[in-house]
Amino acid sequence: MRKSKEKRLQQIRQILSETDSMPVRDLAEKLSVTPETIRSDLDLLEEQGLIERSHGFARALKTTVEIPFEVRKTDNYELKKAIATEAIRRIENGSTVFLDSGTTVYYGLEMLKSKKDLTIITNTLPIADACLDMNFDVVFVGGKLSRKGKRADGYFTEMILDQLHIDLAILASDGVLNLGGISVYSPDEYGTKRKVKERSDILIGLIDSTKFDRRGTYKVLDFSDLDLIITNPLTEEQRAQVQGQTEIYEVPEN
Repeated sequence: MRKSKEKRLQQIRQILSETDSMPVRDLAEKLSVTPETIRSDLDLLEEQGLIERSHGFARALKTTVEIPFEVRKTDNYELKKAIATEAIRRIENGSTVFLDSGTTVYYGLEMLKSKKDLTIITNTLPIADACLDMNFDVVFVGGKLSRKGKRADGYFTEMILDQLHIDLAILASDGVLNLGGISVYSPDEYGTKRKVKERSDILIGLIDSTKFDRRGTYKVLDFSDLDLIITNPLTEEQRAQVQGQTEIYEVPEN
């Protein structure tokens, strides 16, 4: 998918998330594209279960189900990259690191090229593949594969994790709003993150500011379980959800 289209799809989702609904023609005018282009974009978003249309209007679906990895990785690219790069910068050479299934982690992988002698543990196919290409030792903790998340979870994943020691784990979240911690949509992913917590010396949470305004279905960890949260600049209301529970590092805006 071309970058311009990816950016436009993200803009459409953002606009619709801020309104109850919007006429399709108004969306086209707002994004300075033809009605044919906006209809094609809306067709794709509707197929992905992210929006719905009726009588010339489009609106975002307030879904509580997991959005596919390939869709999520087009969101907030620069923001996610800055947060993940800061986390990966803190990895020490020679350590064993768990990399979570969030797309935020995926965007920071370029920074791994500056590291040496790492053992990467992951349950996520795109991350395992990228780390193999960098010639790191990779332990894929296999189990039941999620088509949407492109990751393994479940009993076998947890059983493998039980045999491992992790120096540093980098974890993502589907949302934190009013939860006092991080959450996920999938009950299978819940078990994986809980097991990673048991096996890790240090836990870093990557939680961009958009996650402070949404939540997943299952709360996994308290903020106090994390040694550090890395995010972008937060509002006072967002920061208040975390303050006093763990250390926060806000990546400066460019």
